[in-house]
Amino acid sequence: MITHLTSLNILELNSAIKTQPININLKSNKIMRTKTTKFLILGLCTLLTGCSKTTDEEINESQTPITEKIFAFKYVDNGINSVVQLNPNNGSEIKTIANLGNQYLRIAKYYSNTDEILGEVNENNTKKFYRIKVSDGTISKYNYNGYDDFVIGGNKLYAFKYNNNNNSIVELDPTTGTEITILKSVGINYLKNFVFSQNTNTIICENNTTKSLYKINCINGNTESFNYYGYDDLAISKNGQLYGFKYTTSNNQIVELNTSNGNEIKTIKSVGSKYLKNMFYLNSTNEIVGDLITDSSTHNYFKCKVSDGISSENTFGEYDYFIF
Repeated sequence: MITHLTSLNILELNSAIKTQPININLKSNKIMRTKTTKFLILGLCTLLTGCSKTTDEEINESQTPITEKIFAFKYVDNGINSVVQLNPNNGSEIKTIANLGNQYLRIAKYYSNTDEILGEVNENNTKKFYRIKVSDGTISKYNYNGYDDFVIGGNKLYAFKYNNNNNSIVELDPTTGTEITILKSVGINYLKNFVFSQNTNTIICENNTTKSLYKINCINGNTESFNYYGYDDLAISKNGQLYGFKYTTSNNQIVELNTSNGNEIKTIKSVGSKYLKNMFYLNSTNEIVGDLITDSSTHNYFKCKVSDGISSENTFGEYDYFIF
């Protein structure tokens, strides 16, 4: 039990104890305390117990410690757009990281190596690579080529480059957005729903052209492709478990997929006709998290345990997408 005493409490108790009479029997060398002193000791125990802050109610309020940083892009029509930090436990807004005015931040990802948010803004028809410091909201801008999506792989930044019949996965400098090298040319194939497997150092995504699971080895650029159902979103844990959101009109589901070939292993949770967007994996609690949409105006912060499918929903603000 954790207890708290103020300096005033301690001084008062110390003064009281010093002023109480104590009888000492020198022959028996034993200290005989008076009833008054015993009463003070009992009172001290009561005070210590009463000062305890660890009640069940307060433990419940604290919930799971925040160990992962989750952000969101907040679009305000004819207002000030912003990047905000969210509480991963319930989706509540913690603070505003940066105000962007009327600029729209695309494809943003959290780059933990430098504690920055990386994204793209089209300023007056000029594409800019944005770096936003989480600590103070400072924004650094660089002219760059512009890409359809980012994926963070370890300490590296990759992007999908759309170029009609010569699309590719490229590596970018995370400081300026400058293109370093082409990891893999994919021709006319259009790739989406990127995740990164730390276990295998592999980019996993969906080939929207062939409706297949597509895997690119980031060491040598080798690729694998597997026919699969096709999912609206993918999420992956740091240990390599892969999940997909399966849209079926009336019985939408979160499912676990085989990371090797995209085969469906099992259903984690059915959400009926509700639609889950911006799905990601919260490693600290082993939950799938996303924005659950009941209708166009109702958004809930949704969490689902992958172990048993138990889920929770909290009403929260409407955001364009999560940044993680």
